Amino acid sequence: MMSVPARGFIMRHLLVIPATLALASCAAIQPARMRLPDNLAAISTTVLRGLTGWNTGRFEAGDYLGTFRRSESTEFLGDSFTRRAARAGFTVSGPGLESAIEGRCRMEERSLDAEAETPAEPMEYSCAFASEGQAIPARLELRAVEGDDTDTNRHERRGEFELDGERIAIASVHDVEGLAGGTLAPIGYVVEKDGQPVGALDLSSGPELKLPAGTEEDLARTLTLAALALAVLPDPPEDAIEGAIEE
Repeated sequence: MMSVPARGFIMRHLLVIPATLALASCAAIQPARMRLPDNLAAISTTVLRGLTGWNTGRFEAGDYLGTFRRSESTEFLGDSFTRRAARAGFTVSGPGLESAIEGRCRMEERSLDAEAETPAEPMEYSCAFASEGQAIPARLELRAVEGDDTDTNRHERRGEFELDGERIAIASVHDVEGLAGGTLAPIGYVVEKDGQPVGALDLSSGPELKLPAGTEEDLARTLTLAALALAVLPDPPEDAIEGAIEE
């Protein structure tokens, strides 16, 4: 007959086996991550805290603090026409800003055939900015991309952000680490200046702003404002990863 101490020893080890298997399973399942441009390998990461899951609240982006609000609506007119609209706004204070900056943004898109979602008026997103109640020389423009040079299976977007005469280009990212086909909806955005990537906004977790180490303060300020304007946008409800393109 097995002694009580021996039986207890075996039971303890049997209980360890499921826990070990569970930990191994969790380790094998890694969250999807946006694929970054090669030159952004050495980066600093700033998490935009507070912008996930809420329509109003406060956020923190490193040394930048502020509040935000957003809303969206969808109208179905008959069986073949859909209109999506969104409004967003935020106020931010931080390094390089003499006073708080307010961003006011709006998005709209229309489609025919609710099932196929054929674009009638492609998505357009724009933001205007003010400080102490006065407009400032800053803007963001983002549009859905259509044409022969785009992947028809991806909801690509391109645009630009400008602040105090400094202009940066914005392009949606659909490539995911370890996933050959990428995603339908943007999983993030890459930002370029003079044709070279200078930062990225990763929406797959966070969201997170990724900048090369040693980025100058003025450029970091510009990229932070652009990232906030993009991150506050209420995007389509479908999950980008669930809408992955299979190859």
